[in-house]
Amino acid sequence: MKRIIFVLLLFLCLISVLISNKQKIYDLSFREDNNHIININKYNEYAKPQSIISVKQLKTLIENENVKLIALKEDINYTEYIPNSQILNIDDVSQTINNIKGFVPSKEKVEEFLSNFGIDQEDTIVLYDNFNNVLSARLWFILTLYGHRDVKVLDGGITAWINNDYYVVNKIETPEKTKYLADEKQNDKIADIELVKNSLYNENYLFLDVRSNEEYKKGHIPHAINIPFTETLNKDKTIKTYDELKMIYVSKEVNPNKKNIIVYCSFGNRATYTYYVLTQLLGYKNVLLYDGSYAEYSVSGLPIEREI
Repeated sequence: MKRIIFVLLLFLCLISVLISNKQKIYDLSFREDNNHIININKYNEYAKPQSIISVKQLKTLIENENVKLIALKEDINYTEYIPNSQILNIDDVSQTINNIKGFVPSKEKVEEFLSNFGIDQEDTIVLYDNFNNVLSARLWFILTLYGHRDVKVLDGGITAWINNDYYVVNKIETPEKTKYLADEKQNDKIADIELVKNSLYNENYLFLDVRSNEEYKKGHIPHAINIPFTETLNKDKTIKTYDELKMIYVSKEVNPNKKNIIVYCSFGNRATYTYYVLTQLLGYKNVLLYDGSYAEYSVSGLPIEREI
């Protein structure tokens, strides 16, 4: 009898150890997978995790669901794509106003390119680029501005996909066209030159310049805080964690729910990326994109500060 009790106790001890070890595994913030260290809690920590997707999550999604993929380009070309992607030059979804390029396109332009890409209103769209997530965030902003509800940015872009040794192609298939109908543009997310002018010396507004420090020193909106968008990126071009991002902005007094934050860069693309980081990953609700950015401001006749 004693022997049976001893065996039972030993068995229970082994079960307890196994459960404890399993719990430790799931409690870890990091795990190793295919020789890469992956932060498995990173995406759940973001304010709106539905707006971002990892390459591993995307691979699983592609295998199980119908996903519309768009590869974004600007002047920098790349020739390897995730299978079933469509290619879009970001300049093709912008408009020029008063000889200044890069403004958000018209509703008709958005409907045209989404229809040509075979996209419907209910589709899941995943965007990626090879330019520090900037172009993807720009199109994310445009699409959500016109009411598309399921748009995700691929963290790290095509570089992260290739770094994980996932399959790529260099040929794009032509999709069957659809008839996409966009919502009206949500203008309350954009600051125009008039709002910028009226906010220059308003203590309830803060201007955030996301260009490089060198660009900032050559000329910027008065009293603007300079936090280059690149500070939010890891060396592998993926985006930093929630806590790391929060520290970057709060340490320079760019806080949520205190002042209205107007984000700008040169032509709006980099500013849109920071708008995405602040609103989607950190959950800020007090952010506006100055779409005309410094290209418009610098020729407006409004005051400019210089650091050199």
